[in-house]
Amino acid sequence: MLHRDITITLTNSGRSVCVIDGYPGVRLLDAQHHASIAAESFSGTAPHKFTLAPGKHATFSILIATTDGVVPAYPTMPILAIIPPGDVSPLLLQHGVPAGPTIDIQAIVPGS
Repeated sequence: MLHRDITITLTNSGRSVCVIDGYPGVRLLDAQHHASIAAESFSGTAPHKFTLAPGKHATFSILIATTDGVVPAYPTMPILAIIPPGDVSPLLLQHGVPAGPTIDIQAIVPGS
């Protein structure tokens, strides 16, 4: 199975520290913002709680199947919705990604 690896960087743009604990939610959305697929696979090191000071960054990776050898290519979804741990509002990224059968999410880790 071929995969696409995407690294996402989140920045605390607020005025106070933000506590991060857990995995982000990830959804692939069509042009009308309907969810096509939701991430259900989580791997890598277990998430650990940390604080993110204003202006500081945290990152995580998404691994998306692009083909399985049977289906030549999966349809592309134009919007990637990211829901940070502890939040309910998605961050919408205009980033076409294949709607493969699996999306693997890594835990968020503090950036440098």
